[in-house]
Formats: sequence, C-alpha cells, structure tokens
Amino acid sequence: MIETMKYSPHKFAKLVPEPSAAELEELTQDIADNGLREPVVLFEEQVLDGRSRMRACHKAGSSYKLESLTPRRTGRTRSRS
Repeated sequence: MIETMKYSPHKFAKLVPEPSAAELEELTQDIADNGLREPVVLFEEQVLDGRSRMRACHKAGSSYKLESLTPRRTGRTRSRS
C-alpha cells in the first residue's frame, strides 16, 4: 500500500529547485520501470531529500522507502578562550 503524502518539505529542501514537468515525468517513468533506488530522507519529520522522488512514486503508483536522519552528538565542547 502506498503511503499518503503526509510529509512537508524541510526548509533546507526548499533551497533545491523543483524539477520541470518534463523532468518529473521522466523520473516518474524511470521509477515505474526500475523502482526507486534511493530512499526519501526525513529530518525533523519533514522531507529533507527526495521530495521529487516521493511525488514521482505517487504518480507511478510505486512505494518508497523512508529513512530518518537524527542529529548526532559528538561529545565535543567549545573551548573558551
């Protein structure tokens, strides 16, 4: 079953331009023929990478994999001078 598009784009994802209608159609056809190769990446419950892939999957009637990024703690602290 295909998940509904319930994720909005992350503010950083909006820095990348949307594909043209022709590019989105080409991506949709490629996903229909070959499946999705890269997962849709979420950060803070929003799409950070893959919003066009997600739309193309919906148009193609294909499922997609979600991958969530979580912040890592490095254990480093700032030194004060």
